[in-house]
Amino acid sequence: AAGFWKAWKILSNSRHTRSLFLKKFGTDNSLETKTEVFHVGLPKESYLYRIEEDAEPRTDPVQRFVTVSRLNNSRKNIDGVIEAVADIIQKDGYPVTYTVVGDGRQKEKLVQLAKELGVSDMVKFTGSIDRESLNAHLLRSDLFILAPRNTEGDVEGFGIVYLEANGCGIPVLASRDSGPEDAVL
Repeated sequence: AAGFWKAWKILSNSRHTRSLFLKKFGTDNSLETKTEVFHVGLPKESYLYRIEEDAEPRTDPVQRFVTVSRLNNSRKNIDGVIEAVADIIQKDGYPVTYTVVGDGRQKEKLVQLAKELGVSDMVKFTGSIDRESLNAHLLRSDLFILAPRNTEGDVEGFGIVYLEANGCGIPVLASRDSGPEDAVL
């Protein structure tokens, strides 16, 4: 198994990544027993208070969705979320805004999709932002969404952004059958 027999332990960031590794390099007992899942975490400074004790409750009906991602890969499925948001707004009539935090070569294509679907007023793209601005976006949001599609040879291995969203007290929506499942759990 490509020299892995010399390793004392092999650490994987999710159950899904572990299964892909064993599928590729073999499931002989030696390799399987030394390959373990080791979830990463966040420093305690990343866990922010979502609601100040004295803060007034929000009364507007708008649901604020947010995604944080590099926009270099269609596997991230931001286009699918934009299409779903368009349906929620236009077919179901729910007041929703969707903010995409991040930058990359897919950005213009996604901006164009929002225009074509008639939701460019409700779908905003921030580009890359600093940590303080990112935290502010997360703290103001009602739902974090990143539901990537797995493709042959290209999968979401874990996803620190799910932990960051939860650290701000935001529920997350993710895909099944990939690394984010462990991040959400």
